[in-house]
Amino acid sequence: MSESICNSIAEDSLRAMLSENQITLEVRAFLQTPSTNDECFTLAAAGAQQPVAVCADLQTRGRGRRGNRWDAKPGQSALLSLLLPGRDLSVETLSLAAGLAVADSVTLFTGRVPELKWPNDVLVDGRKLAGVLIETRANIKNPALTDYVIGVGINVLQKQHDFPPELADRAVALNMISNQSWDIPAVLVVLIKNLQQWCNPPAPIEKILPLWRSRCRMLGRHIRVSCAGHIIEGTVADIDPLEGLIVRDYLGMNHACLASQTTVLRDGPRTHE
Repeated sequence: MSESICNSIAEDSLRAMLSENQITLEVRAFLQTPSTNDECFTLAAAGAQQPVAVCADLQTRGRGRRGNRWDAKPGQSALLSLLLPGRDLSVETLSLAAGLAVADSVTLFTGRVPELKWPNDVLVDGRKLAGVLIETRANIKNPALTDYVIGVGINVLQKQHDFPPELADRAVALNMISNQSWDIPAVLVVLIKNLQQWCNPPAPIEKILPLWRSRCRMLGRHIRVSCAGHIIEGTVADIDPLEGLIVRDYLGMNHACLASQTTVLRDGPRTHE
């Protein structure tokens, strides 16, 4: 069984950097942990009532959506989870806000405006740079409320050969985009700042939606998804903050596909409608 290994030096450094940026937030740092999302839920179960950021050099059981693994070598990626305990939020809206927070962070470092692929991928030139995973559990003290965890992984220092062969032509890292090496703690601080601004609390939906739609590579594209056990094929008509991806089938019917129930099977070219 993999054990968490704390990194008190990194914690002190991050706290100082956050303070310099006028960000008041508790932070926990690990050299190694099974999952930063799980560490957040452990803190919530122990009674955390305020947001906490958890980061790690290495996750031994890092995960993406629907049980997929997030694999990265130690010290190559910005691995961060933000706990928002005891809230009543829309997971769909929070996911959109988190995507914009990550995208803004990438733009600050590289000058590039990433594409967003619903529900959780941040892409540059069609290649995955970062992913977002929102997870929830009932709040221990008040089961009517929910603990939300926003997990983010950003490829930072990888070179092409660091990615598995099956991902080599579909993944990219910050240093590959900008041709320079990045300091991961600095990336984490910017990411924390943007997550706080966009997600704590979530920005107004009238601010989120226009930006998300303008960066979403899926609108107007042919798509095939598995949603709640059903296969749906059609065109992406919209992104809805409560209902998720709106797919219009070939009979003209709209289907609301929640992120928690949906897997994208094929993302095709734009239609000419």
